[in-house]
Amino acid sequence: MAKSSINFQKVSTHSFKHNDRTEDKTAKTVFSEFSHLNICDTNSKTAYENFNKFYDDAVSKVTGRTRRAKRENTLIEASVNIKPNTTLEDLKILQKHIEKEFGFTGLQIAIHRDEGHFEKDKFITNQHAHLSFFTLDKNTGRQMFRVEHISKEKLSNLQTKTAEILNMERGVDARISKRKRLDHKTYKAVKKEELAKQKDLKTEIKKLREQLQEQKATRQDYAELEQLNRELKERIRNKDLTIAELQHELEQKSKIVDSISVADILNQSDTDYENVINELKTQNKLLEDKNLALNKKINSRANMSDLNTNFELEQELETHIKNNFETVEVKTGVLKSEKRKYIKPTNSFFEKTIDIIAKGYHSLKARYEDLKERFAELKQDNQKLTDENIKQDLYIKELRQDNTQLKNKLFAMQQKHKKAKEQDIDYGIDFTGENQQVRKRRK
Repeated sequence: MAKSSINFQKVSTHSFKHNDRTEDKTAKTVFSEFSHLNICDTNSKTAYENFNKFYDDAVSKVTGRTRRAKRENTLIEASVNIKPNTTLEDLKILQKHIEKEFGFTGLQIAIHRDEGHFEKDKFITNQHAHLSFFTLDKNTGRQMFRVEHISKEKLSNLQTKTAEILNMERGVDARISKRKRLDHKTYKAVKKEELAKQKDLKTEIKKLREQLQEQKATRQDYAELEQLNRELKERIRNKDLTIAELQHELEQKSKIVDSISVADILNQSDTDYENVINELKTQNKLLEDKNLALNKKINSRANMSDLNTNFELEQELETHIKNNFETVEVKTGVLKSEKRKYIKPTNSFFEKTIDIIAKGYHSLKARYEDLKERFAELKQDNQKLTDENIKQDLYIKELRQDNTQLKNKLFAMQQKHKKAKEQDIDYGIDFTGENQQVRKRRK
């Protein structure tokens, strides 16, 4: 179970803006991408107005020779450890308890879940809440935040009550543990042992340089790495970089190094790309020729099959008819006659004729079925070749697009290099093993 903790400290009215996140500049331990998880019951403007109203009303009730408290000494804040499921209603119950026990007046409650630090890619949240209080008695104007009114026993009881209200485990009494709570301004000082050191950076940069060498990186890649190295060194000197943050920064750089370098691709000349495209065009032409040949083959097979069937049928019928002709002399006039050929009208002739036609029909049908099967196979082969042809066309198109993009990138790099020359700046790299350095010198 999470341990509870509550601690008072005097604050300025700027704390209202810190609590509702309307301050101009936030602490470095605040990560705005998680600020939508925060909850604040009163905005900074309303809290500020209420505070001034409470103060003016309270001091107006001070009578006699009683000393009036200064405005800046009448605002305190309780920082409270909470759980991920602690609600605003839980904290309002705690606020009411403090008002009753100490005579304070609540001004603002804020739950913060956007403060913490990263460990690798995981965000570790510092779950806490702020409860702001006005410390003067509203009826007499007397200061309630004073030693004689707030005993150690009262504060110890408050720790116990806080644990009960928030359903948390009570922390060890500070009189026993001797521990002190640090506010957000000294949070990173507590984490001093977790701050990155120069030797950590040196080790990681060495690994990245080795990766760049394996990738055959460009001078620009080395220059960017050295720029990052300088920036991280500066942050380490300022004690503004934790080990987790260092690892996060270098992991992002490592992902870039692992990706294919544009320079590697640009090393391929336009001629190389044209050769690839020309080779694909040749293959494409072969496929087109093959496709055309298949179409001709389909048509020729169909025509030849029809011709052969018709020829055989005609030959057999012609022979049969010739064998059944008879020559008859027919009178064409009183004294005239001529010879004419007629088919012998016998049953055998008609039976034979029907038989030949039937044979031709069955032969033609068989050939048709065979041709149909062959046609289906050739059509399938034709479709495969057509699809392959389309893929080759698309591949050629993609290669041309890639080539155009690479040309544009190369042009941009040439322009950048040209601009650097015009500014009379030379970027050089000293390749000396571990001591690789990028130097910037004037010609």
